[in-house]
Amino acid sequence: MHYSICLVFFLQTAIDATQILQGPQNANVLVNQPASFNCTLTMDWTVLIWNINQYSVLTITKQYGPIVNSNRYMAHNYTTTTSFISELTILQTERSDSGTVTCILQNGGQMNASLSVQVNGTLQIANQGLSVLQNTQTSILCQANGWLPKPTITWMVNGSAVDSGKYSTRSTLTSSGLYDMTSTLAINATQNVSVACLASIPTLSQPLQANAFLTVTKTAPVTNFPTVLVAVVCSVCGALLLLFLILLILLCCKRRKRTRPNYQEEMRKAAQVRAQNRANAKPLPAQGEVNRGFSTDNTAGEDHAYAGITLNDYGNYKNNTKQIPNVVQASNSPSELPRRTQYPAGTRKVRHLTAV
Repeated sequence: MHYSICLVFFLQTAIDATQILQGPQNANVLVNQPASFNCTLTMDWTVLIWNINQYSVLTITKQYGPIVNSNRYMAHNYTTTTSFISELTILQTERSDSGTVTCILQNGGQMNASLSVQVNGTLQIANQGLSVLQNTQTSILCQANGWLPKPTITWMVNGSAVDSGKYSTRSTLTSSGLYDMTSTLAINATQNVSVACLASIPTLSQPLQANAFLTVTKTAPVTNFPTVLVAVVCSVCGALLLLFLILLILLCCKRRKRTRPNYQEEMRKAAQVRAQNRANAKPLPAQGEVNRGFSTDNTAGEDHAYAGITLNDYGNYKNNTKQIPNVVQASNSPSELPRRTQYPAGTRKVRHLTAV
């Protein structure tokens, strides 16, 4: 009986010698910031493995020391008289690191911890420097963009927290996996007030804050927005009209220059027309017949000399007196020549020559 109790105690001591005394703790860190986890073991250990989302990132053996799979991770060891502490450090956390961190002791079990990599985005009040009429309800808009997880939005007026019933908040998940938040505060101010919008996530020690100042007036606030808008529109329209006129003038000048006649071209065209007309002209008949009813005022000798000759023979006769003209349908006998017609004195006689 005594020996049985001793054997059970020895086996229990041997089992307890290879166990995890304390596992890693949950952590929330901002993206690109380091994160560290500790795992405390008993002195009688052999192999320790660190996993992130079931992926082995660090292996430590008692004989050979740490074996790191990536330069993003670092291992530190701390030894006491009764325990061995292994520390895993992620130098620059990424959003993909969010999940489960596991410390695995060979033949000694495992312990898990949760890692949340968070992103703090931007925060701003859209309508800063407001000027409102006294006792008039006004809405103030606060925008928080690019957060992970959803931030908690709260309001403060003159340093005092605003009841959640006086503002509304809605969120949108973007395609990048981050959240955009919009919060609207309804306020009815009787005097000038300072307004603050606050956004917080677990990794921030203090909430991110955006401030605005609300000016309350007894008369309607004066704004020159319509005047400025009209001036801008008029300026743009005037510039466009001037540009249109310049383009129109340039187009007219170019068209006028294109249609203006060229003196040399006109002269060349006229010469071509004349040459074409000469080429297409029909030649005159080579000769004609004598008009036997013709009579001149010359002497009888001259009339008889030209009677009965053709037009060509007449020209040859005038140009060359030695050439004898050809007589057509005429006789050499003077008695057969046509008689001279007598006309009263003062009567003008006209010569007619018909060319066939």
